[in-house]
Amino acid sequence: MKAQGANKSNGCIHRRPWPTVDAHEAHSVLAEKLDILQTMLHGFDYSGFLTGGRKALAGAANHVLGIKDGKKRFADTALSLSKVFSLCCTLDEAKAVREEVAFMQGVKVILTKKDLSAQKKTDEQRDLTIQAQHRAAVGRVLSAGEKPAGRIARAPAGG
Repeated sequence: MKAQGANKSNGCIHRRPWPTVDAHEAHSVLAEKLDILQTMLHGFDYSGFLTGGRKALAGAANHVLGIKDGKKRFADTALSLSKVFSLCCTLDEAKAVREEVAFMQGVKVILTKKDLSAQKKTDEQRDLTIQAQHRAAVGRVLSAGEKPAGRIARAPAGG
């Protein structure tokens, strides 16, 4: 039986190695992404982010929105930051910045939540429009004296 993911050459079965990521390399990328986000927040004091709660998150999001193409750049970089943090979160160096990483993730959520709620609102508006059109069509049918489409007249029994 051939092992899954294996190559056969010269009569031997060789397994493909699992991709490995050095946690220290991941941490250097983490530091780079965090530096980019910190630079984007330059001029905004978020030093009290641990106790500032939503007010600090909202202030940081507003600051980012004031930067040209800031929303997309911040969201993309914060997503990369989250991914690379998951690769090195066991390192003490990464643990030291986990609260700041969480803050950056929170700012990203605030920045992108508006897009999600706008999409939801658009879906709700579409549903309301469909319902209104349906009611109008049913109203026209009823005013014309026709029977509503949802009801079927039965033939008299025994006939």
